[in-house]
Amino acid sequence: MNDKRYRIRILLTVLCGLIAYCAFSLPPAPQSVAIKVSPEKTVSTTLDNGSKFFEWVGLLFLALSVWIWRRELKLTGFGPLSGEPLEQQTPEGFRKDDSSSPPSSGVPKDVTEATSQMNREEHEARKKSILNLFKKHHAINVAVVARDLGVTVHTARALLFILMKEGSVRCDGFPRSALYTLTSSPENLALDHIRAVVQSEAELESERRFVRVKRMHEIDGVFEAGDTTYCAEVKYIRQALSPSKLDDWLLQLLTVAKELRASRLVGILALVVFEDSHMTEVQRTVQQFTYDAGNIDLRILVLGKSELERVQNN
Repeated sequence: MNDKRYRIRILLTVLCGLIAYCAFSLPPAPQSVAIKVSPEKTVSTTLDNGSKFFEWVGLLFLALSVWIWRRELKLTGFGPLSGEPLEQQTPEGFRKDDSSSPPSSGVPKDVTEATSQMNREEHEARKKSILNLFKKHHAINVAVVARDLGVTVHTARALLFILMKEGSVRCDGFPRSALYTLTSSPENLALDHIRAVVQSEAELESERRFVRVKRMHEIDGVFEAGDTTYCAEVKYIRQALSPSKLDDWLLQLLTVAKELRASRLVGILALVVFEDSHMTEVQRTVQQFTYDAGNIDLRILVLGKSELERVQNN
């Protein structure tokens, strides 16, 4: 399917290139005409013979040949053409644990009971297999589950729905680009904390997680509250934090924030510290760090992974 789609796009690109070439090379060259109005005076004029029109046609088809590959070239806009400002990430583009329910015990007494028990155990095994997928993929969708479990898309969607209702996974981007992540993942725990911060300041109107901004930049969370837009990024700290790394992360966050349209922008960088022994050192590095965020309210949160998990369990 993908090969066929690429073949069609290649053919379209070649066709646009040929049309552009013909538009530039085939039209007649401009012609100069001299008109003698008197024995002493001659007026000259140039006839373009439609060359300007063909030049614009050539430029149009050249632009189309580039626009066909806009996703691969990461183009967010080309003249009047532009993509969506926010787009749900795919499981493959997402950057960034195991629970199971024991099967019912006892020996079935008849075929009916055996069939029922088999169905329950198969159901639990499939749920466990889905949760195990998060060890390889930090985010999954229905297609990934259907392919890896060898089930239909309808069954995969139903299993994910059950896990979502049980609170094991959460779904973002529904229904167009449903993306499933573990509820207990450090990203989601940190974003839950940030959501609470936003709600303490204003009434939360919308929340999107794990999105692309104008198909170029990835951001973990975008929260809308009144005239304020909060953009949040979560980073893991497993060892000592260097000022240069912190500077890079802040620059990335500011770059994404500037792409969002809002009366007031708040950027939140959440640092999830995996080892409690590193907390003091990370906090000291953040306190000693200075930065210029312009008109963006930039905040750095230092969060302990163990504390986030404790809050979730309570």
